[in-house]
Amino acid sequence: MEPTEPKPSHAFPSSLPTINQGPWSGRRYLPLEFMRRPQTWPLFCAGGEARRFRSSGTTTATRSISRFSSRGLAAYKAQSVTSFLEMLGQVLPQSGSESLLAQTHGISLVPTVDAWPESSLAQMVAWIGEVLPLTYSDDKGLAAAINSHGSHKPVWLFATAFHLMNAIDGGHAKPLPHGSVIIETGGTKGKSRELSRTELYRDLSTAFGIPEASIISEYGMCELACQAYDFLPQGQVLPLAERRFRFPAWVKLAVITAPGCSATVGRGALMVDDPFRLDAPWPVRTEDLAELDGRTFRLIGRAPSQPLKGCSLQAEELSALPKVPAGQPSSGPMRKSVLTPDPEQIRQRAALLALTIRTFASGPDARRLLSLELGSEAAAAAALQDLLEGLPVPLEDWMDAAQVATQGAPIPRHWLFILPANHSMVGLYPLALGYLLGLQITVRLPQRFAGADHLITAFIRLIQALPGAAVTLAAPSLRLGGGSAAIPCDAILAYGSDETMAQLRLQAATPLQGFGGRVGISVIASSDLTAGGPLLARDLLSLGQTGCMATRLIVMIDDQNRSATDVAELLAAYCQDFWAAPLPWKSLAALDFEAVRLAESGAFTFPPQRPGRPLVAMRQVPAGLALNDQLIESMIARAPFTVTILSLAQIDGQTGLMHVVDYLRRCRSLGTVTTSLAVRQEYNLKALLQSGVQVLNLGTANRPLWSGYHENKPLFVVASARVR
Repeated sequence: MEPTEPKPSHAFPSSLPTINQGPWSGRRYLPLEFMRRPQTWPLFCAGGEARRFRSSGTTTATRSISRFSSRGLAAYKAQSVTSFLEMLGQVLPQSGSESLLAQTHGISLVPTVDAWPESSLAQMVAWIGEVLPLTYSDDKGLAAAINSHGSHKPVWLFATAFHLMNAIDGGHAKPLPHGSVIIETGGTKGKSRELSRTELYRDLSTAFGIPEASIISEYGMCELACQAYDFLPQGQVLPLAERRFRFPAWVKLAVITAPGCSATVGRGALMVDDPFRLDAPWPVRTEDLAELDGRTFRLIGRAPSQPLKGCSLQAEELSALPKVPAGQPSSGPMRKSVLTPDPEQIRQRAALLALTIRTFASGPDARRLLSLELGSEAAAAAALQDLLEGLPVPLEDWMDAAQVATQGAPIPRHWLFILPANHSMVGLYPLALGYLLGLQITVRLPQRFAGADHLITAFIRLIQALPGAAVTLAAPSLRLGGGSAAIPCDAILAYGSDETMAQLRLQAATPLQGFGGRVGISVIASSDLTAGGPLLARDLLSLGQTGCMATRLIVMIDDQNRSATDVAELLAAYCQDFWAAPLPWKSLAALDFEAVRLAESGAFTFPPQRPGRPLVAMRQVPAGLALNDQLIESMIARAPFTVTILSLAQIDGQTGLMHVVDYLRRCRSLGTVTTSLAVRQEYNLKALLQSGVQVLNLGTANRPLWSGYHENKPLFVVASARVR
């Protein structure tokens, strides 16, 4: 099948990035995130707008708008119906010369166009209903809709995953006739409950009485005109992990493996060249990571391109957090027990704990496990060295840390720890002090660290083996809702973004000690780059820039009028020396998102040219040009292995630095500030110190201090809990 009309003549917008390596070299491409920007929408409908669709918005608060001309809409309709009929013809059982229309009847849990007027999915189902028999239903009426078509003819059931889950949870699912199929479109995040694909297929197979081979996933979006289906022809069986999506033959696919680098085989950000998308004739770089094998692909997840959130749950959605006990007011009396720390017990445990942790952090197993997690032996060695140097040394310091963490008052006894997915080091501190105080701890690890071979799981086993320890693990699959049993606990300690913490405080019925995201910065003079560069690289990459204290922005006071190219080359080389390993493939793919964003903000960007080198971006602020909040925000790194530099003229260095600090304190959570010796000697940092900002030496940003505080708050004091 070919497009019925040629593509309209478009002048390629100069703002679209260009692929500079690989088989698609020289072609401009459309980053999907551009479709969420109002200034971009008029570009994509040269023939006049006939219809517009909005994205579902399940993974971002800002929904994209996709505009279609009448020709573009006709092409969209023709190919979507043709592709669906071709797929259906391969998955349904055939019976002689009987036509497809006579064999089957469709049921849609996707609402009508009237109910979802801006949904491209609803429009596609409506188009299919023009050529095939189709009944609309909601989840409550699904059983009746299935019964109305009898038990002899196969049914194709088209639905989003959350509609299907609602039907199952409400008891409205029933076995489908033999030979029936389900076409599901995904979309469980933030809905009644979130499931992995394996769990979803298992539940659908059980509830609807069909084999998993008869469940089909559809991959599409309002920005495209073509859809991909993951289906098995009738009678074939294949393990779920080996199934692949395929677009129609006229769609060309590639992946972005690094900024501006394309490949037609391998892993990266999926890119789709859809000739039926007449109104936007450029390949679309999606926000999905995929493994591409010529014409078929396997989805791996979303590109890690969202803003870094410090000790963040990252891919762990709020709906994936453990269910907490209901019926307990967050500001009311403690329902369970409290603990008054015993100084003598703390003293006895402190000596054993200090020796245990030092032996563990100095040993080969810790370095091996952290190297596997981070992908760099040098980064792992630096992180463990920072850990050792931040530990209390005298016994009295351990006693002081316990005093600070509790403020010397009774605290909840049983804690649920919700640890983040970005790195495992953050869990060591609260686990150690929790043991020191004699707490009962239940740890809910993210799925990433649920296996045996991780630093955090090895450390948990170490603590569990100590005398008197009361540490247990909760299943990573435990979620809010979905019938999971509640974890009985007196308080929750959670790490996440500020938004996640705010939502959890509203939803959790248990007192919460939550730590949100932070932004750390480094300040250096350009004359100090040669000497301070290695320390700056350590601040950036000790934990692969995933630590909550890692530098997200360099403020460089330019006292030598250095060019962006010279600065970028110098810092990239130092970072490469420190990291000394290829960047993880997911991080490399995500750097394309950062490169596009930073170039749009007006920064000079320098994509990595060698293994281990980061993306470097520099924004120069000429003398006399006042900084503004938008400029500062645009230069904060949002993905690991991104080095962003705000270069200030020397004459404006003091004023500009204080503006950056003021913005981060007002609009972000400012973490540590590391500075070079030259900056401390030349500039007045008294105002920073008086404001409560933690100013450290360059190279020590990721060195945790086990003082009993975290983010200037006592670790185990829950302000909302009133203890009886």
